[in-house]
Amino acid sequence: MSEKLMDVDLLNDIAQEEFEEIYPILKKQLEKLHRDIWDKGIPVIVVFEGCDFPHAIDIIGKFLLPLDPRGFKYHHISPSSEPDLDHPFMWNFWIQSPSRGQIAIFDHSWYARLLSMSIDGFDDRIDEIMNFEKMLSDDGTLFIKFFMHADVESISSYIHKWYGFASDDSLCHDNSISSSHMKGILDTTSTHYAPWTIVESICPEYAIIKVMSTVIKRIQTALSQDSAVPSPTSNAQVNSSCALPFRNYKVKDREYKGELANLQARMKVRQKELHELGQSLIIVFEGRDASGKGGAISRLTSSLNPRTYTVVPIYAPNDVELGHHYLWRFYKMLPLRGHITIFDRSWYGRVLVERVEGLATGDEWRRAYREINDFERSVVNDGVKIIKIWLEIDKNVQLKRFIDRAENPDKVWKITADDWRSRQQWHQYTEAVEDMLQFTSTEYAPWTVIEGNDKNYARLRILHTILDRTSDI
Repeated sequence: MSEKLMDVDLLNDIAQEEFEEIYPILKKQLEKLHRDIWDKGIPVIVVFEGCDFPHAIDIIGKFLLPLDPRGFKYHHISPSSEPDLDHPFMWNFWIQSPSRGQIAIFDHSWYARLLSMSIDGFDDRIDEIMNFEKMLSDDGTLFIKFFMHADVESISSYIHKWYGFASDDSLCHDNSISSSHMKGILDTTSTHYAPWTIVESICPEYAIIKVMSTVIKRIQTALSQDSAVPSPTSNAQVNSSCALPFRNYKVKDREYKGELANLQARMKVRQKELHELGQSLIIVFEGRDASGKGGAISRLTSSLNPRTYTVVPIYAPNDVELGHHYLWRFYKMLPLRGHITIFDRSWYGRVLVERVEGLATGDEWRRAYREINDFERSVVNDGVKIIKIWLEIDKNVQLKRFIDRAENPDKVWKITADDWRSRQQWHQYTEAVEDMLQFTSTEYAPWTVIEGNDKNYARLRILHTILDRTSDI
């Protein structure tokens, strides 16, 4: 960060007449820039943190005046509020991230939530915050972060003067502002893509001018720049043994029916155990077209209690979803504590169909490996187990199933022109699948590749895999 807590002069101020001269000029500039970022589709996140909570209200109010209310959303995150234990740490902030051209203003944010937590897992949370800011920044979001700085005596005097009580809604009520802990957080999380600006806020007029001037400068810079520099693919430790097989395993119908009933009964018990323990589970199904994902999901869920599982089929994103980071819609689908979410296709579309069909740029799908690994690690760190299954079939079996669908009136709805076209890109998809397995099969969320030429074998193997992976609950 360019400035540190000890470097700022808390006595900085501005004369009232000078403020009244400068503020209207900045207000007019910000009005125009708000229209410009709307036209350019640049999402902006403005964060206000720090201990000077009452002054922050005054400053934020003045900052909001030039903005069109249709183009921003204000979020107040009380540091003293109870955390959402049903969802991952950053879940709420992903959901509240702005769409293209919008501004999200956070009056306290993930940093306040971080400071309200126990020290256990603190470093993991810092990593999640930095990954969140990096992912959105790479996707075009502009981060402007302010730390409202004042001495404790000035804050206490202000609160008592205007509010008549001592507030606990302050990040420095325990004098953390002067602690090495707080300074360390600011230093660690001030990056070139999401730097902190320290605002001397004893004089609110001075603070307002500094906030607005900083926002104007940062937006002007963003409007003049090209797209972000791409990130490296992945730095996660991957399971390099994961690869496409091929063996033609077969299971006879009589053997299949008996074992299926047994495995489904065990899954019913396992679901109950997961719910009672509050253990959330995500099961991701990916695979070739006609590889049997739908049938496998039906056999998995047929014995489950519908109250605590959800099947989420993933289609092309709609206009609202396209206005956000591609992972945004998946955060909205994460399971509650003790629930199971089954994805029929998933976020891996970014490195599969979007890569092959040219729906994502090379920079976008290459950095997606790192983003997906970071996303899955944050979910696992919050206690969610992830099981990822790739169903692989050979090209001849796929053709046979395509023809069967096309000629069967009860199945013809399953086959589309896109399926036939994708089949012509078999080798491109194979390359994309192999890269996906290489770069995203991690220790905390490994892939299991299952041979799907024989549906009986594949369905039993899937149930065995899920039971084995959840046996340690």
